[in-house]
Amino acid sequence: MEHEAQPVETSEHPMEHSLPEVRSRETLSATSPLAPSSTLTLVLACLATFLFPGLGHLILRRWGRGALLALSIGGMFLLGMFWLDGHLYRPDLSGPLSLFTVLTHIAPFLANVGVGGLYGLCYLLDVGFQAHPAAPTYEIGNTFLLVAGLLNYLVILDVSDIARGRKR
Repeated sequence: MEHEAQPVETSEHPMEHSLPEVRSRETLSATSPLAPSSTLTLVLACLATFLFPGLGHLILRRWGRGALLALSIGGMFLLGMFWLDGHLYRPDLSGPLSLFTVLTHIAPFLANVGVGGLYGLCYLLDVGFQAHPAAPTYEIGNTFLLVAGLLNYLVILDVSDIARGRKR
């Protein structure tokens, strides 16, 4: 004797209605806050954020978020550099054992480069690359500089999500 599969009745769970509605790209209108931007706007906003934290949000007209990110990441960078005596990293290719120096400095270098334009300005002016390990706040300053760069990478991803219409 074969058993037929009986449909299982499901009761509505109260949490099912609290999930946000998922909308496809096609259903988003141009006036919706989640409307995707053009590819050019996406690229410009991401590059602007790399040049200066928060600038991409300003391009996307997210005034509050852009100002908050510019002040927090820019402030973290300036505090780490000038008040806490941190230093910026750059790869050293000068000696025969420089390969090992590059390998040990590449992660902090990539983190520092995350602040983009601020790092470039410091590089052009040759400011912040001299280490002051005797300063009592040296390691804290370095940490501020590293975290500022890493946070800006996350801000670039945030700008990308906003420009693509994935996030408000």
